[in-house]
Amino acid sequence: MVASITSLPPELIHEILAQPVLTQSDHLNLTKVCKQLHSFARQYTSPADGAITLYANNFAQLTSFIRRLLCPFDGADFATDFHDVTIEWGSKNARHRRYTTEVKEKLMWTEEELKRLAEVYEKFKFREGWRKSIEQFIDPATLLIPIICLLTKIEELAMGVPNGRVDDEGKYINHIDEFFEGLVSGEGKDNVGDVDVLLADYPPSLLNLKTFRRGHYNDELGFGIYEVMAIFLIPGIVTIALDTCAGDFDWMDRFIAEGWECPVKCIEFSTAEIINEEIVKFVQNCECLKSVDISLYPINWGIIEDFDECEEKFSIGIMSQAVTKWHGNSLQYGMIRAERDEWWFRRTPSGKRKSGGKTGWISAESDEDAY
Repeated sequence: MVASITSLPPELIHEILAQPVLTQSDHLNLTKVCKQLHSFARQYTSPADGAITLYANNFAQLTSFIRRLLCPFDGADFATDFHDVTIEWGSKNARHRRYTTEVKEKLMWTEEELKRLAEVYEKFKFREGWRKSIEQFIDPATLLIPIICLLTKIEELAMGVPNGRVDDEGKYINHIDEFFEGLVSGEGKDNVGDVDVLLADYPPSLLNLKTFRRGHYNDELGFGIYEVMAIFLIPGIVTIALDTCAGDFDWMDRFIAEGWECPVKCIEFSTAEIINEEIVKFVQNCECLKSVDISLYPINWGIIEDFDECEEKFSIGIMSQAVTKWHGNSLQYGMIRAERDEWWFRRTPSGKRKSGGKTGWISAESDEDAY
């Protein structure tokens, strides 16, 4: 391991030597050092399990990773080795958030790398603001965009809510959300209802996606479902899990008008401010749901203006009916919760369906009508 360190790119060596375990004491615990270095090395080598965690505020990690994707020094197709990508939007290590001009200069792109980046920009139609941020190290999170585009075998993508920033002109920017929203809106796409036309401009990496998870950055922030509507269009998507989200499904209308049905099989909406009628609309326009897990709660998005509205707008009777009516033959598991109320569904190994609920918003007859 030591013998191979000198062959590593300079920014990797810088990262290794900056590891806290090597800088905190003159008396090193070698076992701890080896474990830390092994953990760090996994960020830059091809893991056996195909999993990697990327830190959205770590310039050094992300630039090093992009360099390997652009110019793999082992001759292998490095981009195909990662199937499970997790994006962390915060780091306990404060040094990731304080990059001096001197440090950034050490990370600067070479002419060859800039040339290859330009090819990526052109191929995936990068916006000018993204290019500037990537090349000038303005916002490290922007570096995630070429990474997502270049990792051609991603099957699972888990990410928190991107925490945007304010640029030098006082404009709020969030390049990651711009990336996902730009796949289906803007630049003449707003009225396109043919899903295949939109998918033609998707990075090939996203077309392999099977599982997408997006959670909250902290307990106070949520996001609109429309921000990730591009994920719902992916033909092979199996699981979509959204935590602390809100909104409606009006964005589906243009696709439904063209005969489209959502291909997702397993859905999780946790701490979601979505009224029951919108859930029904979504369920009716899915091809074949196998698992439904929904937990409704007002998160101050204005959809529920008064807490007293919860009983009506979160009433789960019509949702449970819709799920069993439209997907009764395929459904294996169902759980819908809102305030005090709960409805559940499960299919036994023998294929028999069982369901039930508790408290007053679900009537006994509505459960029977669902069948």
